[in-house]
Amino acid sequence: MNTALLVIIIIFRVWIILFALQLLLKPIIDKQQLAAQRKVIDALKLIHEGTGFEIARQIERFEGRTIGYGTLYAALYTLEKMGIVRSESANNKKYYRLKPEAEYKVGRSDETK
Repeated sequence: MNTALLVIIIIFRVWIILFALQLLLKPIIDKQQLAAQRKVIDALKLIHEGTGFEIARQIERFEGRTIGYGTLYAALYTLEKMGIVRSESANNKKYYRLKPEAEYKVGRSDETK
């Protein structure tokens, strides 16, 4: 068999394996992202406004463990795109807070649990 054809077959098989792994791991990653977003929302409910560092410290206080900054900023980015969090820059820092209408929605969803 031609070597180029063998290489193509091997690459295709590796691609199939990686695709299958991605499908298997996606629910786990989604749960972790949702948990991080929930922690950020809870922290912002307590401190009302803060930098990423301040939010991370608040999460550490009530969780008893740290949150990775990559996880934190990914959650903040997603929440901002969803319209739940807004950010403002001042003094070379970015401050995050819950949007007023989002705070009402988040509070209402907590009460129904």
